[in-house]
Amino acid sequence: MDIIGAERTSAPRSQKLGKQNSSTPRIACEEQRVNNNENNKSCRRKLKVASPASVWQGRLRSKKLPGTKGQANNRPCSLFNVTNLQNLNVKDFKKQLSIRRKRKANDSDLKKDSILKEPNIKKSCQNANAVMSTDSLETVDSPSSTRKKLGGSLVQRSFSLRVGGDKDHEFAKKYRILPTPIKIRPSKLWRDTVSKGHVQEMSPMQLKRQEAMYELSSGEEGVVSDLKMMIEVYYKPMCKLRLMSEYEFQTIFGCVETLLSLHQELIDKLKKARTTDGAIDSIGEIMLHWFPQLKCYTRYCANQFEAKAMLDEKMKNDDNVKDFLQRCQDSPFSRRLDLWSFLDSPRSRLVKYPLMMKSIIKTTPRDHPDRKMLEDAKRCIEEIIEEVDEKTGEAKCQFVLSRIVFLYDNKMSFPELYQSKRMICSGTLKNKHGTKLQAFLFEKAFLLTRPASRSGRQSYQVFSEPIPTKDLFVEDLPDGDVRLGGSFKTALSRLATSKNVLRVSSTDRENGQSHTLQASNDDEKRRWLTSLQSVVTSSENYKTYV
Repeated sequence: MDIIGAERTSAPRSQKLGKQNSSTPRIACEEQRVNNNENNKSCRRKLKVASPASVWQGRLRSKKLPGTKGQANNRPCSLFNVTNLQNLNVKDFKKQLSIRRKRKANDSDLKKDSILKEPNIKKSCQNANAVMSTDSLETVDSPSSTRKKLGGSLVQRSFSLRVGGDKDHEFAKKYRILPTPIKIRPSKLWRDTVSKGHVQEMSPMQLKRQEAMYELSSGEEGVVSDLKMMIEVYYKPMCKLRLMSEYEFQTIFGCVETLLSLHQELIDKLKKARTTDGAIDSIGEIMLHWFPQLKCYTRYCANQFEAKAMLDEKMKNDDNVKDFLQRCQDSPFSRRLDLWSFLDSPRSRLVKYPLMMKSIIKTTPRDHPDRKMLEDAKRCIEEIIEEVDEKTGEAKCQFVLSRIVFLYDNKMSFPELYQSKRMICSGTLKNKHGTKLQAFLFEKAFLLTRPASRSGRQSYQVFSEPIPTKDLFVEDLPDGDVRLGGSFKTALSRLATSKNVLRVSSTDRENGQSHTLQASNDDEKRRWLTSLQSVVTSSENYKTYV
């Protein structure tokens, strides 16, 4: 019965094998399948023998393609079939394995970047405009539509206008509007304006002389450029807009048009004196005839104190003037300088002429015909500057006296104060209580005031009666000898002493004034002591305890 049952069970098996009806053992059949690839595949399908691809699991599993679920396991791997395993090269296997791992890592990184990367500002703006252009909120996609799966979880894509990507940075760098560059005057030497051969033919002394005269010429061009810019940008537009009255324009700007024509005349003369090779042989005669015309600076410089005060008051009280001047200052053509810097540039140019003439004289030989004219021109400009200083000092003194305010109408009781024509020294000092006072030393009186404002004007309120210089008594006090108040901490400290202290008092018993004053530093104290000593009538009225 067992034999018959075995035959019955083996009969259907032989029918499934088709043409192979022989009783060959199973081992021989496996060897034949290895030698024949085609029969090997058909036998695997019919006998349902496990394929080699199913043996290599884990990292050697074939890659799943999107949209083909359940098909990767049934497809044999092209690298690890039976034939390739027999002719397997270890080096090639490792190389191909590393290539596949890199591809897999790159694919995963690209997937994460596409999901988690924030949109740049350009795309965000486009999306925002698209959403705003819709007629109703129903057309806008829900937040769930912007979600993507990452490892089985939902990730919400963030919407931000923050610029953080490299593309956004390059875009902003390419299309940004650059600020207008500030105009800077290039500084050149005379040797840079002529041929090198001509420079090599000159001696070092001749070269220095040409450089000194070129500095004078180039400086004049700078002054003319500033005056033209001030007239075209500040004066004429402000007149057209009627930002000030005629008196205010005349006080602030003065005779700038006269100064412009004067300096332009000097530039034209220096250009005519230049030879074809760019050198100037004689300049003394030009300067000697041009310097006397600078007496107009006397009126211009004497008016500067009132002009500065009026300009500050206009900027403080008039918003239109302040806005106009601020816009001009922020523009590149002004080189970030305010109006007062341009108004003060002619005065600063005037005081440089003696130094420039001295430099030219120093490089001019004694036997040169231009030497004597240069020396005469230097003396001429020094006399003009001395006259300008004198008139400027008187104007400053009268300006300060016009701003002094008495608590009582008794200013006629101090004739020495208003008879002064020169102010010797001024500055801020502290009294023994720590109060800051504005001190003035005039030619005939010493006055202590407090800064105040009257109807929008800066003024000085009298703190104590003026002390005539004939009754002035000055004491130079040593450091640490006097204790001054002014702060709660100083009052409680036993070791707190004062430095840079002096005492000013009156020898007149009816006046009976005595002021202990403190300067900000030692240099300021020395300046005040020197000025006070110069007006003290007797040496007995000046004492020092240092």
